[in-house]
Amino acid sequence: MGTTSIPQLRDHLQGETETPLLGWEQHFFQAGCRQAQRAVREWLEQADAWLLEVKPAGWSVVGKRQRTWVTRFGEVTFERRLYQDEGGRYRFLLDEVLDLPAYQEASPEVMEAVVHLTTGVAFAPRQPRCWLA
Repeated sequence: MGTTSIPQLRDHLQGETETPLLGWEQHFFQAGCRQAQRAVREWLEQADAWLLEVKPAGWSVVGKRQRTWVTRFGEVTFERRLYQDEGGRYRFLLDEVLDLPAYQEASPEVMEAVVHLTTGVAFAPRQPRCWLA
């Protein structure tokens, strides 16, 4: 039996798996993020369906609308019901129950991470430059 080199073993292993040998950690991280996105979308839509069953009296469903929410594991697009309350005002019950601010696209955890990252960056004052000198 001959000696097998590391590159030959690497090539053989790569032929046995769909997972890239280089970048395998990123591959699995992205797979985990996709799974989390699916799970959150399903959870949000199930919560919206449950809220339909217990909605306030006098509220009627107008339709469904999509919303995209940026989370720690990527964008999650989900559908939730738009209601009209007894006063004629349009409302997203799921957004209100989960305290999702209107027109805000990022989750509180993402917003916190962005603030944390930006406050940790030192900004050096810009020196005036004279382009004619």
